[in-house]
Amino acid sequence: MSTLTSGALALALLVCPALGAVPAHAADPADALAVEPATPATPAQSVEVGPLEIVQPTCTDGVASQQLTTDRHGVSTTVWACGSHVYASRTQQNGSWSDPLEIARGLDPIASSDRRGRVTVVVRQPQGDGGLATRRWANGTWQPLVDLTFPTQAEWTFVDDYWIAVNPRGDTVVTWGQKNNEPVSEGRMIGIVAAFRAYD
Repeated sequence: MSTLTSGALALALLVCPALGAVPAHAADPADALAVEPATPATPAQSVEVGPLEIVQPTCTDGVASQQLTTDRHGVSTTVWACGSHVYASRTQQNGSWSDPLEIARGLDPIASSDRRGRVTVVVRQPQGDGGLATRRWANGTWQPLVDLTFPTQAEWTFVDDYWIAVNPRGDTVVTWGQKNNEPVSEGRMIGIVAAFRAYD
């Protein structure tokens, strides 16, 4: 190889990378995805919206026992009692709150959510037995109400405090204190009652 040819080859090898020549090992189209993309434009600053009134004006008895839970996707669900009715409202994709929806007749709701975005609400039923019921938000809708009242032969059932625990998978436990035939402040405590619902 002549000195002239060697010099031209060396010059070509030096100049080609500078001109953006792609080496053979990078010719795979997947490698093109590895190229760092251009820096996106700075997003516009978000604007705080609100405060927004989400309680229906027909709630003349006043809002009581309001609860709020937010899932890992950032969707919030709030539940509250108005008289002997329990309502719920959820945040939507545009950031607004859905119209209030009555989800149960009951008092003192408590709520919790799992990582799948399902929300379980426990309410104290207003009728004479004072039992508990749950309702769950799943698959884009509120599922039917489930009565948790512990079966007894008692004429009256009185429920003391109650709690809910939901793990990330969605296993749900509700516990409560229960007395029969006498108000909570009197009568025989039959103990702590627990209801379990598996994640599926």
